[in-house]
Amino acid sequence: MSSKNRLFVTSVVLPVTFFLVHTNLGAQVGYNKEKLADYYQKQDYEEAINFLKSVEAKNEEVVSFNTDIGYALFMNDQIEEAKLYFQKAFLQQPGNFQSTLYLAQIWSAKNNWDSSMYYYNILVKNHPNNYRFWQRMGGLNYQLGNFDSSLYYYRHAFSLNNRSGRIVVSIANLLIRTKNTDGADSILSEFLKRDSSDEDVVAKRIEVSFKKSMYDTVIRWGEKLWRDSSLLSAPFVSLAYSYLNKQLYSTCLALCDWLEYGNKANESILYCHALALAKMGLYEESNAKLDDCIKMSIQENAHTYLAAKADNYENMRSFTKATQYYDTAWYIFHKPYDLYFAGRICDKYLKNSVKTIYYYRQFHKNKPAPKNNGETRVIDYVEEYLKEKQKNGKK
Repeated sequence: MSSKNRLFVTSVVLPVTFFLVHTNLGAQVGYNKEKLADYYQKQDYEEAINFLKSVEAKNEEVVSFNTDIGYALFMNDQIEEAKLYFQKAFLQQPGNFQSTLYLAQIWSAKNNWDSSMYYYNILVKNHPNNYRFWQRMGGLNYQLGNFDSSLYYYRHAFSLNNRSGRIVVSIANLLIRTKNTDGADSILSEFLKRDSSDEDVVAKRIEVSFKKSMYDTVIRWGEKLWRDSSLLSAPFVSLAYSYLNKQLYSTCLALCDWLEYGNKANESILYCHALALAKMGLYEESNAKLDDCIKMSIQENAHTYLAAKADNYENMRSFTKATQYYDTAWYIFHKPYDLYFAGRICDKYLKNSVKTIYYYRQFHKNKPAPKNNGETRVIDYVEEYLKEKQKNGKK
């Protein structure tokens, strides 16, 4: 069970526990709360389940029993069976806190928003001061496309806890979704006046400000994250392009270098880096960055496909096309043996010594350390070929 699906588990008081202790004659003695609590403390939920299934509950204990065993099953990832026991407890005592809460979570984890909402609505009515239940109702209504209801629940949750950056971000996302970007910017701005430490809120303010072309605001908050060495990535994309749009090319390059050095650069950052270099007239360096963008945008498996197409064209005796595919594979992935294969086709089939020498020289210049005898023989062959051609006056 993921932490997401156990959103409230750590905050919930364990269900009331009970079980019966049998004497050697099998007689019922009564509760032994310490034993079950020991299972929970050791997180041995499987033994807790076995124990609970070995005892029977008195009439007045049935609800507690069903929530106990439901909880143990839930924690042991036996969700479907846990749901059955929680449903029993809920029917026996409508509004029971534990059974209602866990049923709400279980249906939410199954993406059954309507069923989950039914139980969270009960929690909202029975516990109107718990902001988390209002927050969850906001999220469920959002999933169902009930944006007005979603906003109502989120705003009420925020009124109960105006220190929650997560709720503010949820409201902002909802306002953006309903084309109210100014409203999103306003609530984010007001929150940051009280608390500028929440990185998620800062990141959302940067996102909204960039959409509105408020580059100075992006730079102000983006540089805060930069100073704090934030682990977030999306805000720095907006920051880099804001520098670019403000013609602050040197600062843009400094940010891109910092991101690349820290392995935080994505394709958008590399492209921004290339654009900034071009704006400064550094076209060779810009092209090198664009090559990196090309490599990043094309999956490694594409090399296998290009090589396979080259093989097909060779077998079809379309030798020029085969050479072109090997040439493309080398340009994108820089695997030296593509140069060798292109040269081999020029030598064996096209009888074009000029192109053969070109490809073999490029291969020799970029040759990797051989990994096996086959690669050693290829390298030796190319070296001998080039020596022979040089001896015969071929340049």
